[in-house]
Amino acid sequence: MYKNIYPVRLFLIILFIFCGCAGRHNNLYLLLDNADGLYAGSSVISRGVIIGKVEELSLSDKWIVVKLTIKDKYKLPKESDFKVMLGNVLQRKSNIDVTFSSSKDTYANNDTVIVHNKKGIENNIIPMELDSSSRAEMLKVFKQLDTLLNPKNKAKD
Repeated sequence: MYKNIYPVRLFLIILFIFCGCAGRHNNLYLLLDNADGLYAGSSVISRGVIIGKVEELSLSDKWIVVKLTIKDKYKLPKESDFKVMLGNVLQRKSNIDVTFSSSKDTYANNDTVIVHNKKGIENNIIPMELDSSSRAEMLKVFKQLDTLLNPKNKAKD
């Protein structure tokens, strides 16, 4: 009778470990008027640290509803600033950038925040420096593109 209890106990212990440790997070819903470039799986970032991800996007009558999952160890202060950051050449996907406010109150699980971001979508531009040979190669490519795209420039070369 007791021979079959060991596998059941082992199963319950494993189940407890996986359910108790994995995936602790809070949900936060953003109501956006523009979600350009966002998709499920986009990161939620604060000062360069990934604090969560976009779980899903859906449409309502006048908003794009974005469900975020925020890691439980990060408590978002109310009145924090949320911006959609467009991807760039090196990183094609867009992310949500969060700037924490100084408020002592924090968002609770499943709270909803309205974000007016028509002008709040920003390009995530990474400045870079090129060495002289790379710069020369880039100039060649730009000249070739200009020749292809602008027929008037063909006569100049």
